[in-house]
Amino acid sequence: MQQQAAHALIIPGDDPPRRSAIKRQLLFFDAVSLPDPEDIALLNDHEVREELPGGTVYWSRRAPYPRSEGYAETLKLILEETTTLRNRGKLRVLTRDQSRHLVDPGSHWVAYSLAVRDEKLVRAAIPDHHPGKPAITLPSGVYIGLEISAPGHPSKYAPPPGQPSTMPGIGDEWNALAQIRVGRAIKYLRIATADGTVPLALDLPNENLLKSIGERAYEGSPGVDQMANTAIAVDAVDPIALEKVLVDMSWSEVIDLRKLILPHTAALRALLVQRVTRAIHSGSIEPAAFLQEMSKLRDEYQRARDEVAKKWTEAGVGLVTRALPVTAALQAGLTVLPIPASVGGLVLRLLTGLATTAGTMANEAKGWFAARVALKAQPLLFFDTLPATVRRRANETADRG
Repeated sequence: MQQQAAHALIIPGDDPPRRSAIKRQLLFFDAVSLPDPEDIALLNDHEVREELPGGTVYWSRRAPYPRSEGYAETLKLILEETTTLRNRGKLRVLTRDQSRHLVDPGSHWVAYSLAVRDEKLVRAAIPDHHPGKPAITLPSGVYIGLEISAPGHPSKYAPPPGQPSTMPGIGDEWNALAQIRVGRAIKYLRIATADGTVPLALDLPNENLLKSIGERAYEGSPGVDQMANTAIAVDAVDPIALEKVLVDMSWSEVIDLRKLILPHTAALRALLVQRVTRAIHSGSIEPAAFLQEMSKLRDEYQRARDEVAKKWTEAGVGLVTRALPVTAALQAGLTVLPIPASVGGLVLRLLTGLATTAGTMANEAKGWFAARVALKAQPLLFFDTLPATVRRRANETADRG
């Protein structure tokens, strides 16, 4: 089976990615990109420039991200520890300058302003909300509106009129947190689309947002409630056991293990990509037909994954091979959600629909959101989450180290 290289882009969350989570991805993807530690907001200082009467205007920082204490320091330390992997191009940093050349930064502001009007997305962004629980404190800054303009010369990045969706009874803080999480995820999905990388969520809010966007491929069809059944559990070994091993494994040991395991996990990945892409190109994109094709794929993937589990045993890592079914509902670990559409196409459809609802012509809206390179057809959404107790244990071990 011909294998096409796959490069994953981690969608940033409120916390830095765990070392063990990065190690897990390096055993499945050919390369992994981390977000730039200096990308601290939806729009960073001077990323947007506009020519207005009287001179050039540079936008200041807009919509700063929620971040846990020590976020940037932790990520920078991980980069220092992984020099060998980065020199080999296996672990990369998507710099602010690179992303700026992929997608017009100003269009992120328009996309964000529109996306937060979608009630489903906003609701999906805060699975951690509970009555009485305080929201993460957001940095001070401009989070909506106040585009720079001059008399008779509105900003070209001013979105069509409209208001963000807010959920009653949860307070302004939780609503604001939900909205910026939506904007951050949409920004990185658009960058991944332009860069031809696989969007990867490592936290529950981003996982929820990917699932919410994936549902758009089924809207208006009887198959939407069955979408979760298309998700496929990827891991060939028990993911919680693997997490415990990787927490204590050095980066050099990960490199050695990767040499043994990656050729086999790459074959699994190729099976997923090729079968899903073939289903779409063959016209099996009606939900019922697509679900039927994915059912066949799960059976085939089960057999292939069993073979890869043997390679894990031969590697001598001491892991229990996975005896669980490939249906991913309620399971932990790396999961792929095939969709009968491209990720970029779904995001474009979502944003264009919101703009058109607000009174903007569809062609004009598409002009805002078009990347500077051709959209890549990526029909897979990946997320890798583990139970909270396992994540906390991994973080505590890393802190002690």
